[in-house]
Amino acid sequence: MGAKYKRIRKVSMIQSNPDISIIIINYNGSKFLKKLIKSIAMQTYKQFEVIFLDNNSRDKSPLYFDEYIKKCHLEKITQKILLHENVGFAKGNNIAVSHALGKYL
Repeated sequence: MGAKYKRIRKVSMIQSNPDISIIIINYNGSKFLKKLIKSIAMQTYKQFEVIFLDNNSRDKSPLYFDEYIKKCHLEKITQKILLHENVGFAKGNNIAVSHALGKYL
């Protein structure tokens, strides 16, 4: 049976063909998100999209993710997928990959 999830996509500026899809699978990883998003924002190569999949975290990670994405001005190239259950790392990746637009993951 497929996982139930809510997909939030910031469509306005997502490139139709980004070269790279950066996939973030998260479960209660709020303490790592600030440094991760800052690192992504500092990249000089900009032909990418970010796909954040949250595995039903209990630590408010999705809220922190939104905050850091906005501060780093990445919200227009970001997709966010919120799962209603923790499906694990592998299935989480499969779900995120199914939404990826990049040539490379």
